[in-house]
Amino acid sequence: MKYQCINSLFFLLLLCINNTSLLGQEVMSKNVDSISIYFDLTELDTISNIKKLENINHFLNGAYLYKQDSLIYKGLMRKTKILNNLEKRDSAIYYSKMLYEYAKENKNLIYQEKALTKLGLYYKKEDQLTQAFSYHNKAFKISRTINDSLEAGKSLLYMANIQKSLGDYAGSKITAIDGFKYIENSSRFKRISGLHLIISVAYREQNNFIEALRYVNKALTLEEKINQKDLFVLKNTKANILADQKKYSKSIAILSQLLLDTKVIENKKEYARVLSNLGHIKWLEKSNNPISDSLLQKALTIREKEKDTQGLIASNIHLTKYYFDTDSKKALQYAEAAYLNAKKRNSRTAILEALAFIIDLKENATEEARIYHKINEELKNINQSNQDLYAVTKFENEDLIKINVEKDKQVLETRNQKTIYFSISIGLLLVIGFVSYFFNRRNKDLKQKAVKLKQQNKIDKLETSYKERIQFSKKIHDSFAAKLYGIMMSIKNGIDTSKIIDQIDAVYNQSRNFSRENSEIDTGENYKNELAELLRSYTPSNAQSYIKGLTSIDWSTIPEMDKIALFTTLQELMINMKKHSQAGVVTIIFSKEKDCLRVNYFDNGKGASATEMDNKNGLRNTESRIQAIKGTIKFDTEKGSGFKAEIRIPN
Repeated sequence: MKYQCINSLFFLLLLCINNTSLLGQEVMSKNVDSISIYFDLTELDTISNIKKLENINHFLNGAYLYKQDSLIYKGLMRKTKILNNLEKRDSAIYYSKMLYEYAKENKNLIYQEKALTKLGLYYKKEDQLTQAFSYHNKAFKISRTINDSLEAGKSLLYMANIQKSLGDYAGSKITAIDGFKYIENSSRFKRISGLHLIISVAYREQNNFIEALRYVNKALTLEEKINQKDLFVLKNTKANILADQKKYSKSIAILSQLLLDTKVIENKKEYARVLSNLGHIKWLEKSNNPISDSLLQKALTIREKEKDTQGLIASNIHLTKYYFDTDSKKALQYAEAAYLNAKKRNSRTAILEALAFIIDLKENATEEARIYHKINEELKNINQSNQDLYAVTKFENEDLIKINVEKDKQVLETRNQKTIYFSISIGLLLVIGFVSYFFNRRNKDLKQKAVKLKQQNKIDKLETSYKERIQFSKKIHDSFAAKLYGIMMSIKNGIDTSKIIDQIDAVYNQSRNFSRENSEIDTGENYKNELAELLRSYTPSNAQSYIKGLTSIDWSTIPEMDKIALFTTLQELMINMKKHSQAGVVTIIFSKEKDCLRVNYFDNGKGASATEMDNKNGLRNTESRIQAIKGTIKFDTEKGSGFKAEIRIPN
C-alpha cells in the first residue's frame, strides 16, 4: 500500500508541476492537498468521519480532474463506507450506484461486483430485503463470470441470510449449502461459520433439532478462528436448540457461563440477549417463576435504554409468552409493543409473529387479522420471487461452469497440437477445394433433390408415428370403456358397491392419464397454452416448476412437425422426472437464438447413471424424434447430481 501511495503521489505531483502555468497555484495546491488526503484515507483513521468525508471529496475532485480510474474507484469505495458509518444510507446507496455505473462504463467487472455487494448490504440495513437480495444475486453472477469463488460464496451467504430473515428457511438452507461449494476449503472462517449457522437455524425452524444441533456444533469447531460477537451468537443459538430438545439444564449452563464473561457484560446488547434467552428458557423449564420475570424485565430495560429495536421485539415476545396464560391483559400489551417495534424495522416475519399473539389475545381483532393476511401474502410473493430469481441464476451458473470447463479443455488441446503437418494440411485443403468445386456444379441439383426427399421421408415417418399414437390412444381408451361397462354391470347385479366404486375410480384415472399422454396435440394458436399445461400437470405436488421464455417465442413461425416433436420430447422428460427423479425443483427455459430454438431442461433430482440411461427406452425415443427434424438433444446427468437436457431445433 505504501508503494502505491508513493506512485500516486509522484504522478499527481508531476501533473501539478506540468499544469502550474495553465491552472495556477490554486490547482496545484488543491491536488497536493488531495495527495496528502490519500495518505489519510489509506493509513490514518484518527480523524472523524465528517472530516474524512470532507477530505474524500477533495481527493475525488483531483482523481476526476486527471481521469485516474483506479483512484476514482478507491475514492468512491471509501466515500460510500463513510456515508454508511454516518448512517446516511440514501447517500451511500446513491454513490454506490455511481460506482457501479462508472465501473460498468469502463467494463471493470471487479468494481461492478463490489458496488453491487455494497448496494445489497445497504438496502438490507434499510430493511428493503427484496432489493438487497436482487443486488447480491447480480454480484454472485459477476463473481462466477470472473471465477472469484470467495466473493461468490460471500454473495450466497448474504442471500441465504436475507431468505432466513424473510422466513424462507427451506430456500435459505439450499442457498447456504450452495455457498459451501465456493468457500469450504478456504480460510474465510467467519463466512463458513455463518453458513453453518444459517443451516442450523433453518433446521431448527423446521423442527429438525438433531440436524440443527449438528450444524451449530460444526460452526463452534471454528471457535478459535472467529470473532467473539459471532461466537456469542452461536452459543445463544446452541442454548435455544438444546431448550427445544427439553435439555434445559445444558441450555441454562451455557447461558449462565456467558453471563460471567466480561466481554458479554461490556456489550449491553449481547448482555440483554443472554438475559432474555435465560429468562425464557427458565420459564420453559418451570412456568410462572419470578426469576424468569426478573430476567426478562431486566433485559427489556437494557434494550429500551440502548434503543435496540430488534432486541425489543424479542423481549416483548418472550414476555407475551410468559403472561399469556396468567395475565392476558399484560400479554396483550407486550404483544402490541412487539408489533410496534416490528413495524419500525419493517420486519414482516416479526410483524406476523406479534399479530398472531394479538389475534389470540384481543376480543375483536378483525383489523389485525386483515393486516396479518395481507402481510402473509406479501411475504409469500417475495419468497417466491426470490426463489424464481435464484433458480434461474443457479441454472445459468451451472451452464457457465460447463462452458468454462469446455473452454479450458479446448485451450489445453490447442496447446498440445503440433504444427509439423501445416504445409501438408494446406495442400490437402487446396485439392479438396478444387474437387469440391468441380463436383458441386455437377451434382448440385441431385443433392438438393436427395435432401428434400430425405426430409420428406422423415416428416412422413413423424406424421405416421403421430397418427399411430392417436389411434392407439383411442383404442386403449375404448378398452378402458369396456372395462368400465363391465363394472357397471356388476353394480346392477348387486356386487359390493364400495369395492366397485374404487375399481371405477382406478380405471377412470388410468384411462384419463393414458389419454392425456397420447392425445392429439393442438399445434395452432393454443400450442403454447397446451405446452404450459403439460409442464405444469406433470410437476409433482411436492415440487416446483419454473417455466421461462415460453410466451416470448413466436410459435407461428415454428413448423408443425417441430412443435409435435418438441411437445412429445418434453412430455417424455417430464414423465421420466415424475417417475424416477424425486426432484424438488424443475426449470425449463425457452430461448430463440439466431439459428435455432433452444430449450434447456433442469431438475435437481437424483439423476441417473450411464447404465440407467441406456435402459431408458423413452429417452432414447426422444433422440430419434429430435434427430428426425434435424435437431439435437444432449443429456447431462450423473447419479445423485440432477438431470439436464438441452434441445436445439434449427430454424
